[in-house]
Amino acid sequence: MESKSVFSPSIVNGILAAVVLVIFKLVLFLLDVGEESYIQIIYYVLFALGVAWVIYTVRNNKLDGYATYGKAFTIGVFASISIAVVLAIYIYVYMKYIDPGVINEMISKVEETMIEANPEMSDDDLNEVLEMSTMFMQPGLMSLFNIFSTLMTGTIFSLIIAIFAKNEPQEVSM
Repeated sequence: MESKSVFSPSIVNGILAAVVLVIFKLVLFLLDVGEESYIQIIYYVLFALGVAWVIYTVRNNKLDGYATYGKAFTIGVFASISIAVVLAIYIYVYMKYIDPGVINEMISKVEETMIEANPEMSDDDLNEVLEMSTMFMQPGLMSLFNIFSTLMTGTIFSLIIAIFAKNEPQEVSM
C-alpha cells in the first residue's frame, strides 16, 4: 500500500478551520463580548470540531476513508500547526492595530488581581510586577505564547479525536 502525504491537505484544511476561529473572535469583538469562561468553552468546542473536521476530511478525501491512529493524529497535528500560525497572526494584528488598548486592559486586570491578592503590597513591588507584565504583554510575544498554547491544545485534541477517526482497512484472509 502506497503512503500518501497528508501534509498539504492538512495544512490547507487547518487554515480553513483557523479562519472560522478568527471569524468567531472577530464577531465577539464586534459584539463587544468579553472572553468569559462560557465564551472560552465555545471557542474550544469550535477548535476541537475544526481539528476533527480536518482529520475526517483528509482521511476520507486523501486516504480513501482509511487511516491508522498515527496517521489521524499526524493530520490533527499538521492542522494544529496551521491553526496556531493563523491565530498568532490574528492576535498580532488584533493587538497591534485593531484593539491596541487591549494591552492596557490586561495590565489593569493584573493590577487589580495583585491588589486583591495582596493588599499590603508596596507600590514599588506592584510597579515591578506591572513592568514585568507589560514586558511580556507585547503583540509579538503574545503571538508566540499563543502558538505554543494552540499547538499544545491541538495536540491534545488530536490525540483524542484520532481514537475515533482511525479506520484501518480490514485484511481479508483466504
